[in-house]
Amino acid sequence: MKIVTKLSVVGVSLLLVIFLTTCSDSSTPGPVTDPNEVYVPANRSIHLEVNSPVDADSTDDYLIIRRQYVLSYNKNLNVANWVSWELNKSWFGPEPRYTGDFYRHYTSYRLLSRTP
Repeated sequence: MKIVTKLSVVGVSLLLVIFLTTCSDSSTPGPVTDPNEVYVPANRSIHLEVNSPVDADSTDDYLIIRRQYVLSYNKNLNVANWVSWELNKSWFGPEPRYTGDFYRHYTSYRLLSRTP
């Protein structure tokens, strides 16, 4: 009988210790993030509506999601694999824009071709 009582005391004590250690808040606060860096779940970003392209080895790729764009960055090559962004009328500010005709302006400078 004493053995059963000792085992139950040990068992309850063990459960109490496990409960107290798992419920303690020993986590450190997270890093301070950039205010321009807004977390957007990948499935809710307008830039990833269709899907994101992937290569055969995605272990070196980082997906950087911002409100303005999404970027896949290769850490080994230090280059962007691909970038997706949306540019529409709402992104422009109140600054005046050029309303002329770029095509007519640049095609008026014709190159003279030489004939043999």
